[in-house]
Amino acid sequence: MDSCSGKQTGYRGNLNKACKKYPGQIVVECVNDCVERDFLKCKDREWKEKKSKVCGKDGSDGKIKLTDCTPEQKKVLLDAFSLARTKLGPLKSKLSSALGEKHGSKTLGKLKKAEKIVSRISSRLNSRVNLVCGTNAAGCKSTPNAHSSSWPLDSKAEFCPGFFSKSEIGQAGILVHEISHIFGTDDAKDFGASSPPVDSKNKAWEDNAETYEYWVEHGFCVPEVDCG
Repeated sequence: MDSCSGKQTGYRGNLNKACKKYPGQIVVECVNDCVERDFLKCKDREWKEKKSKVCGKDGSDGKIKLTDCTPEQKKVLLDAFSLARTKLGPLKSKLSSALGEKHGSKTLGKLKKAEKIVSRISSRLNSRVNLVCGTNAAGCKSTPNAHSSSWPLDSKAEFCPGFFSKSEIGQAGILVHEISHIFGTDDAKDFGASSPPVDSKNKAWEDNAETYEYWVEHGFCVPEVDCG
């Protein structure tokens, strides 16, 4: 459990069965990989993690799969998930309240779309997702925090070294940012998540992933109305 040097579960190659025995734990499948060869003969082997899974507290098949992550990185990602879930509940309520306020038809339309995206992000956080720790991945050179171009295909996002140096709230915001891409958001070209959301040159604010990241990190506001 937790790592290749942890306690053996006795369920070789079957993480789902291991979850039933160890609810609420992280179970790991490891391989005894050859790290040094002399032609065809293996001179040295090392246990390496193949895949891992976070088991449900009720012993069910875990919904979060973690790949190539150290025990420390796993904890960071799980904490980010927990905080993101905590933030999205009040955010949905505030969006619903804003829709009952007096705003122009254009703003109300944008808020309605944002509410739908936030609801979908919240649902996604409670469904099956695959997360990869991409310390040495080529994609991390252009996106030092995280990238998720493969989300729509296989529900996988890669978190880079920059992500793990962020604050806890910053990590939760980045996680929500990445998941929002499943539902059609894009990256703003002319402002970042530390700035109040506005319509950008390439996308309306409700279609920018930075909007949802900003709301998680700084709290809800109605863009171009009272965001400052």
